[in-house]
Amino acid sequence: MNLFLQFRSFHTSIALRAAMKKRQHTDLRMIQAMEKRKKKRRNILQKMYNQLTKRTVDEFEVDYDLLVADRQRPITKISFEEQERRALLLKDWTRFRMKQNSLHEKAVDAAIALQYKALKELQDFSPELFHQAICCDDSIFPLSASGPTLTPPIKNFDFDDGYVTDVTVQQRNEPTELQKRIADAKKNLEQEKERLKRIRLSQKKS
Repeated sequence: MNLFLQFRSFHTSIALRAAMKKRQHTDLRMIQAMEKRKKKRRNILQKMYNQLTKRTVDEFEVDYDLLVADRQRPITKISFEEQERRALLLKDWTRFRMKQNSLHEKAVDAAIALQYKALKELQDFSPELFHQAICCDDSIFPLSASGPTLTPPIKNFDFDDGYVTDVTVQQRNEPTELQKRIADAKKNLEQEKERLKRIRLSQKKS
């Protein structure tokens, strides 16, 4: 009995027989091909981005003269009575629109109910006419309609496509006055070194 109790104190767990991971053989050519594709895709995206940044629209440009603080309108103070009047007016308008919407929905539901009733009567009267009534009329598609636009066209308007030449990068790459002076000094120093070198060589030969 004591031996049985001693063996009960031992605990075992399920053996973990996980499969060993296979070593992935890295091919140098495959890695180079992947890097080449990534570089090509990156160049294409950069080219598309450069084309997008060169397009400007006149309507989106802001006139900075309008952003002056002196041109800002002062905030008008509204009295408490005016606030109450506007709040009550807004509530009355909300009730009116809610009633108008409910009446419109009831009218639409009534028209649909009458339509179903008429189709049911037509089905009992003549199945052929019923099938013709529920079929789609393909003669109305494609539908083309023309009407007044929100902004009428301007006569003899010269439309600009929006392509401009971005010279920001060129201006950034242009050297400053200090950089020009440093470059000239380096050039003069190199010329002086070459001159001294030629003098030393001529002295050694003599």
